[in-house]
Amino acid sequence: TVAKHMQIPISRYQMDLEYKLALMDKVDDEDDRYYALSSERERLVFMQLAQDMRDGSIPHDFGTAEKLNEKGELILKMKEHDHHARWLINPEDSDWKTFRDGDPSGYVSIHTGNVAAPLEKRWIDIDETEMLVV
Repeated sequence: TVAKHMQIPISRYQMDLEYKLALMDKVDDEDDRYYALSSERERLVFMQLAQDMRDGSIPHDFGTAEKLNEKGELILKMKEHDHHARWLINPEDSDWKTFRDGDPSGYVSIHTGNVAAPLEKRWIDIDETEMLVV
């Protein structure tokens, strides 16, 4: 709801120009606090999606608008892992490393609990003609 989003700084930042200008003076997108604020907004948006899925009788249940279940929490944890893989690449590796080369252990099937396997070599070095499709 709008009332809930107005309590989340990043959501309000997107809706209220005066608030946006005030927040920009205090926090920029390189600040660790910005990431924490963004995570809070992502949680709220995902909780609303979980509720919409439940209300729409979608067969996957991630919780409600009030509380995520174990699968919902796992999805958010993987989203955070994905953020780190995409945006926090070590500058020494940035000439070759992509998010696909990150640690796959943070990606877990919500159905089986199986953890993703690492690539056999750097993504940029993979020859698609050598790929085994299972």
